[in-house]
Amino acid sequence: YYYTPELSNLQNLIIYCAEKYGDKTAFCYLNKNVEVKKSYRTFFEDVTSLCNYFITNGYSRTHIAVLGENSYEWLVSFFAIANSNNVVVPLDKESDKTDICKIIDKSDSAVIIHSDDYTDEASINKDIALINMKNLPEIINEHKCSDLSFYDNIKIDNNALCALFYTSGTTSEPKGVMLSHKNIICDTIAT
Repeated sequence: YYYTPELSNLQNLIIYCAEKYGDKTAFCYLNKNVEVKKSYRTFFEDVTSLCNYFITNGYSRTHIAVLGENSYEWLVSFFAIANSNNVVVPLDKESDKTDICKIIDKSDSAVIIHSDDYTDEASINKDIALINMKNLPEIINEHKCSDLSFYDNIKIDNNALCALFYTSGTTSEPKGVMLSHKNIICDTIAT
């Protein structure tokens, strides 16, 4: 038996991890053959700063798609979208341009955060705002926020839509699966 904290949403999760694990390594990856380590505190600060960007720019309950390979920037984007009361729409990087375009339309995504390798796919719909993941460090730096109290004014409805995942349909086009903070956090801390 081990202690599982009572968490009700992804905001609680990153705050808990930043407080409990602080400067311990949360993520370790290679960038151009150089090992990069990110602490729990750094992850919290990056997510919170990107949340600040979304809020400052008026994004609220906005559907924001994420398209790219697995990366630290992808994770920061996912958590920042969800924790700023927006809806994250992860796009399958293996999908063809036609499917990506259909999912963007179906999901009512207004913004796409994409990696450099998927600029062409992200640029299909000219009415969508684009944010390249390579620009996230600059955005994060410009909206720097590391205050734990930042989330005091962002009230999360744990049962409201938080993420819209599209799954491959067996008989037709991909269908959206709607998940709330409560759905995701229950899977995260399930023992």
